[in-house]
Amino acid sequence: MTGHVPATRRKRRNMASTPAPFRPFPSWSAARAQLQERSVLSCFGFAVFVLAAFLAVSPARSDEITPSHVFQLASGVNQELLALLAADIQVPKNDPNEAPLTPRQPRHVYQMARTVFFKIQKLRFLNNLELAALPIPPTRDIEPKDVYSLVALCLSSLHDLRPAYGISAPLTEPGFVGGKTPTDVYGELRRASLALNSLGIPEIAPNDVMRVALTIVSDLQLLLRERGISDVFPIAPRSQDKAPEDVYRMGHRVLLRLKELADLKPDLSPPGGIVLPNDRKGTIVPGHVEERLNDVLAEVMSIKARMQIDEPTRMTRQQAGKTPSDVFGAVAAAEAMVARLLPWPM
Repeated sequence: MTGHVPATRRKRRNMASTPAPFRPFPSWSAARAQLQERSVLSCFGFAVFVLAAFLAVSPARSDEITPSHVFQLASGVNQELLALLAADIQVPKNDPNEAPLTPRQPRHVYQMARTVFFKIQKLRFLNNLELAALPIPPTRDIEPKDVYSLVALCLSSLHDLRPAYGISAPLTEPGFVGGKTPTDVYGELRRASLALNSLGIPEIAPNDVMRVALTIVSDLQLLLRERGISDVFPIAPRSQDKAPEDVYRMGHRVLLRLKELADLKPDLSPPGGIVLPNDRKGTIVPGHVEERLNDVLAEVMSIKARMQIDEPTRMTRQQAGKTPSDVFGAVAAAEAMVARLLPWPM
């Protein structure tokens, strides 16, 4: 049966089965810098096409975008992924240990959309396509229109993959369903993230998680500086035997610290308050840790907006050679930084 698989598909599978081509290395970052302007323009051009495709229900102005509009676009992402999976003779993976979702806000949905965006870029890399640059988020609170724009870029990045998978059918427009919430959109994007794993991209590794952890630390440094705190918080492995589950639990501790801060300083509390997501069961892998730290980053960014810090969050550069122990050290430093922000010595 292998003999009937198109050569391009065999090449794609061979590349996907070898993690070496997608490892952080200098030329990766350089390539992204060289392609950024051209890729952003390309993605923006198709994003306009995406908006036109959904024109029947799209709002007239960006401030009229609702979670229902974002959900429709996220459903389009999943339809595209199902088409790619069918062309690749694959089926979506499921996650039997997925925890029930706690209510989410647009800031959390934005982080999940970013995860989907980065995974799509990995798939583009495996298919020798240009990489799109992640947009810089606003310094205000994340709104549905911000999530909508990022999901539109996800859809445009996926659309470029159609020729590599031999897909020529037109883009299918999902139906519009009103009454959707940010939590619904989060779940739809989580489904897209899981589907992308079935397309042979390299799994999320400690390097990816460390990137999120260092971004959190960078934003917390801005919060400390705004409060006039000059303490130094070293980022170093606390031990050499930490597992992803240890980092996952430490991420929860940071969320608890953030909740404590928001409870004591209501003026810093994000819309809807600090969200404490349900813990998942079963084995914890780096992808689960990244999802937990995405929630931490969402809350830190929102607190930064409350403090009116006009410095956008920028994802830390690609990391290499990191272990769960390295990530644990960074997240432990983040917890200490949040504790230092509390109104009394800890």
